Amino acid sequence: MKAIVLLPTFLLASRALAAVPDAPSRTLVLVVASNRGPALDRPPLQYADDDGAKYHEVFASLAGEANTTLLTAFDSDTARLFPQLAKSVATPTRAHVDAAVERFAQQASQARRLGQRVGFYFVFAGHGDVDEGRGFLELADGAFTADDLDALLRRIGADESHVILDSCNSFFVVNPRKPGGRRFATPRDAAEKLARQLPNVGVFLSTSAEAEVFEWSELQSGVFSHAVRSGLMGAADANHDGRVSYEELAGFVATAAAEIKNPLYRPKVFARGPNGDDERTLFDVARTHALTVTIDQDASMRLAVRDRDGLRWLDAHKEAGQVLDLRLPTALAGHLEVERLTVDGSAAGTVEARFNLPDDGGKPVSLAQLSPDEARTGSRGAREIFRGLFVRPFGVHALAAYREARAREPEPVFGISREDTERMGLLLEQLEAAEHQQRLSAATISFGMAAVYGTYFGLAAREHALTSNEKGSFLATGIILTSLSLGVGFYRLVHIPERERAYEQFRADMSRPEVDQARVAAAIETRLQEIQDEEHHKRVRSLVVGYLVTGLVGGVVVLNEFNKQSQDSRILERGFALAVTGTLLSLTLREQFSTSATDKFIELWRKDPRHRPLDLSVAPLAGGGTCALSGSF
Repeated sequence: MKAIVLLPTFLLASRALAAVPDAPSRTLVLVVASNRGPALDRPPLQYADDDGAKYHEVFASLAGEANTTLLTAFDSDTARLFPQLAKSVATPTRAHVDAAVERFAQQASQARRLGQRVGFYFVFAGHGDVDEGRGFLELADGAFTADDLDALLRRIGADESHVILDSCNSFFVVNPRKPGGRRFATPRDAAEKLARQLPNVGVFLSTSAEAEVFEWSELQSGVFSHAVRSGLMGAADANHDGRVSYEELAGFVATAAAEIKNPLYRPKVFARGPNGDDERTLFDVARTHALTVTIDQDASMRLAVRDRDGLRWLDAHKEAGQVLDLRLPTALAGHLEVERLTVDGSAAGTVEARFNLPDDGGKPVSLAQLSPDEARTGSRGAREIFRGLFVRPFGVHALAAYREARAREPEPVFGISREDTERMGLLLEQLEAAEHQQRLSAATISFGMAAVYGTYFGLAAREHALTSNEKGSFLATGIILTSLSLGVGFYRLVHIPERERAYEQFRADMSRPEVDQARVAAAIETRLQEIQDEEHHKRVRSLVVGYLVTGLVGGVVVLNEFNKQSQDSRILERGFALAVTGTLLSLTLREQFSTSATDKFIELWRKDPRHRPLDLSVAPLAGGGTCALSGSF
């Protein structure tokens, strides 16, 4: 699954009294994109290299070509679409990343000596994963970890840092969890980590933990990446102030994907500005050197922008009364067309009209002043699953609705995929079976002890010569112990503990169509953790009581030898006390050294499944050769 993380430190003052720092005098951009990683156990992406090229063009409009570096390996199709870039790109390896970072670090240091403020973007598109709670990105020759990202940001030392990660599990690249800790994370976790380590860094990311790649051939891009770039090029500028804030982009992406019916394919966004201020600027649209297309018609309007090769660069759906200034890369001047799309009915997304954008030497173009070409209507084969994209218009009203919805919703949960929920279901089923068997075993033992007590005390009182007082006391003790054992047995039989009911509750919650499955799994994990803590305290109490009672009964055995009762009475009490002492001691020792089913569930659930790459080795032999494939999956 592709996801995006942005970690900028732009300071925004859309608030009336907020202080606005000067814009960076120097902006540096490093874009890394890879369709393939070193592991052979995951399918290659199709459009990560295309995303890298598009990101390069968007950010070059802000930083300039000289300050924008792209590391990728174009496939043949992308190389034909971006022939000039294909001549200058280098492969996305650790060595090339380190070399680019070192070069940018020197430029940043030189700029600071001249009194200039420095902005830096790191952009990644490709595979990512998580191992023992720590997220990593896959370069062509190895992993790029959370520690590597932290070191990169500190090495550049920019006044403003922007990190864009387009990969699955990217949340754990900026917010690693401890090995063995809970599998899920929340916005509070990220806020605390960033405030502690990178207080001037903002975060914007898609939070999916799925392994699938949500790419769409109609866009020739990842779905989330396309929405983000569209927003950065002006479609998310709800208040028309020339800047896109964290909140505006989060609202834009959420609104754009709101009509996708299947929640699996609907991007879930986490946004947090520097120091927790979501109104701070993420992308300064007004500072870009780009083609400006103004959309100022009063009516609601849905638009798509393509180049002469049919490559889709931007989608926007403005509210009625809204004004949009779209900023498009200057490299596309004279080769762009704007499509006006239908927004209602079954034909939604169909092209109503096309407008060729003239190359007017950088002068702003108003769409209202252009005449449409002859109609060439019809959709371009959009897949049904993504027809819900950009159906809802975005503007000040949509942003307000997004704020209200976000305030009402419970805290989101990150890092739990469909595979994780399926694994939790299997583990809970095993937990239920183990707890059920343990409950029946405990009930059987209690009933068995009741039978032993009743038989022992009844036969012993009849077979041995006891005084009337001794016999009455002996039988009373037997009745009490037998009754207690029967009561415990019946209680164990009819009382179903919460951990045994967890699987049925999980199935019931997951069957509800409107439920957030990740939140259900997180709630189950949290509750089982609480049960584990309760069991721990109960175990400590049981051990203390068990050892005390064992010692007490053992003491009774000793004192019994000095009692003035009859010989038969002492023999009976001695034998019974020794049996009880042995039973209590064995149960206490079992409690001391055994592991509960809940402990085992938590251990297995929090253990990350290992994805070990397959190793391929080839060796020549006389007249042929050998090929060996090894690994685990």
